[in-house]
Amino acid sequence: MTTETWLAQRLERARVAQPHERAREIMLLMEGAMALTLIHADRRYIEAAGAAARRLVRQRIGPSPPAQARSQAGATAEPGPAVASKVRSGRARAVHILSEAYPALAK
Repeated sequence: MTTETWLAQRLERARVAQPHERAREIMLLMEGAMALTLIHADRRYIEAAGAAARRLVRQRIGPSPPAQARSQAGATAEPGPAVASKVRSGRARAVHILSEAYPALAK
């Protein structure tokens, strides 16, 4: 199962309108954030993508519960031989941010 399919299923269970389209948009945000994080060595792109994904979902299901404060730490990622591991880690982080904001998606 792909990450996009997994996400679409969770969005559908949470009764988000057009779950497959929202999943595709969120995947674009996640992948773009990971690429920019690796290029610029700045994890804040992942936080920004998480915020954009929350807005996409919120437009479809209403306001989110209060989100915990997020760290705005500066550049911590750096390109190198462990790029695949960092991409997986970035994807997991983005999915975690979205699931944290909308617990119904984590079920």
